[in-house]
Amino acid sequence: MTLFFIEYRAMIKSISISKIAQIADVSISTVSRVLNEKPGISAETRKHVLDIYKDLITLSSTVGKHPITGQTNTIGLVLHRTSLPSRYSTSFQNTIGIHEITQHSGYHLLNTYVTDADMKNGRGLPMIKEKKVDGIILAGPQLESSFIRDVAKSNIPIVLIDNRIKEKELDCILDENEVSVYKLTRHLIQKHNHHNIVFLSGPEAWISSRERGAGYSRAMGKASLQPRVIYMPETTVESGSVAMKNAVEAFPGITAVVAVNDAVAMGSLLASREMGYPVPGKIAVVGFGDTECANLFSPPLTTIQTFAEEIGKKAAARLINLIESGSDREHIPLTLRLPARTIFRGSCGCAF
Repeated sequence: MTLFFIEYRAMIKSISISKIAQIADVSISTVSRVLNEKPGISAETRKHVLDIYKDLITLSSTVGKHPITGQTNTIGLVLHRTSLPSRYSTSFQNTIGIHEITQHSGYHLLNTYVTDADMKNGRGLPMIKEKKVDGIILAGPQLESSFIRDVAKSNIPIVLIDNRIKEKELDCILDENEVSVYKLTRHLIQKHNHHNIVFLSGPEAWISSRERGAGYSRAMGKASLQPRVIYMPETTVESGSVAMKNAVEAFPGITAVVAVNDAVAMGSLLASREMGYPVPGKIAVVGFGDTECANLFSPPLTTIQTFAEEIGKKAAARLINLIESGSDREHIPLTLRLPARTIFRGSCGCAF
């Protein structure tokens, strides 16, 4: 192997237009004109530069980066281990939307699920440490603020789904949480004459819990009713069942439950049945999300329909825009809320 190609291969990891020019022994402007198919370059020089460029593309496939831009054309999606997609969650629909946009835009999607232990070192994530992705979508309220801040220190483009931190301005895509739950709670009060209503909330640190709880509390306050909240460490069918039993014990005579999501609502329905309280005859139950099986509950669940797939699409499109604009323009953080609508079914007492 000639000294030229020994040097050529040794320099591949730090390749750029200037390095191609150095290897080819031509000017940077010559390389630029060749790669942009501009006239004024001899056929011999053009072939020489293109041969180097093509060889670099082949060699660089082992490291997964474009030799000129340094991009991987890969987007990372990070979720918490507890938010694995299920028929009771919206994360699956989020992922479908993200995948559709990334595929359409020529990007790959790399998923990873983190544990509480993983969140102690955000920049230690393999996709960041090994520079496998050009940008990251951090999805779900379970991702802690300290983890998000640490990931942001890597200076990689980031978009949040169902999360937001005050300490650092990052782009985020959210549901219309507060207004939706306010309207749903008002429906229970005005349409069905409920006054003893409990809100089953996730952790107070989660934005979805805070905003949906704020909508519930505002509706209760407007009707001069006392808000009653049960906090849970997670928002699953199991935690919803436990919370429902705790609510009945803590607040005797409750007649309605506003659940922070459909999984909790499902747990509430199961617990009510177990305790011998018919829904909606004894206790009305409403949820949030209109997930896959909301209409299959018994009775079918009154809930808030969100557009999770569209949220995924918006997040992916925004991230790709941030990646491709690079540092050429000032980053103005975007907060986007997608509207939602109430789906009235049997669990609140409505005919459907």
